[in-house]
Amino acid sequence: MLDQPEVANATFGLGARAFGHPGAGGSVGFADPEHDVAFGFVTNTLGPYVLMDPRAQKLVRVLGSCL
Repeated sequence: MLDQPEVANATFGLGARAFGHPGAGGSVGFADPEHDVAFGFVTNTLGPYVLMDPRAQKLVRVLGSCL
C-alpha cells in the first residue's frame, strides 16, 4: 500500500515513496526508500483503528523530525 496523504488515517507521513500496510488493531509496518528507513509498530491489544493508529502516526512524526 502506498502512502495516502489525502486520507488522514492512511498516511505514513514521511513521503510519497513510502509503502507498507496497517494491520489489525493498530499495528503497522512500512518502509521509506527516500529516507532509507523502515518502521514497525505493534500493540499487545486490538484497538479500534481500521487504518493508522494515532499513536503510530505520532511516533512517525517524531521519527521524521530525527531524519
